[in-house]
Amino acid sequence: QHHKAILSLPLELGQCFASRALEALVGVVASPKESMPVRYQAASALRSMLEAAIAPAPEGQQANEGLVGMPAAIVDALRPKAAGTLRGLLSLLETVGDDEVVAAVEVFIDRFPHDVAALATDACTR
Repeated sequence: QHHKAILSLPLELGQCFASRALEALVGVVASPKESMPVRYQAASALRSMLEAAIAPAPEGQQANEGLVGMPAAIVDALRPKAAGTLRGLLSLLETVGDDEVVAAVEVFIDRFPHDVAALATDACTR
């Protein structure tokens, strides 16, 4: 859903948009100051974008690009914020406990397994 609009943008503009959108979503998910519905929607959008970024590239796209033409480097730039983002997702999971948030946690851990390893015990007990 979220990634379809990016498909119609020129590649560099789409990548810039995707990078900024991911950074903004990570900030919202990790912020306890944001309202729960806003954090929930951000978690859902983050999940969608990460799934698109790690999906196999369709025919005609480079192997390191996901469905949105997002190189792995854009997603990898989130690595320094991975632990804080997972903490935000787990906090949201405690409050909401919805399948959408569970899916966001799973996708996030799949994408950043080494960066969030220290939080593995916490993630497994929730």
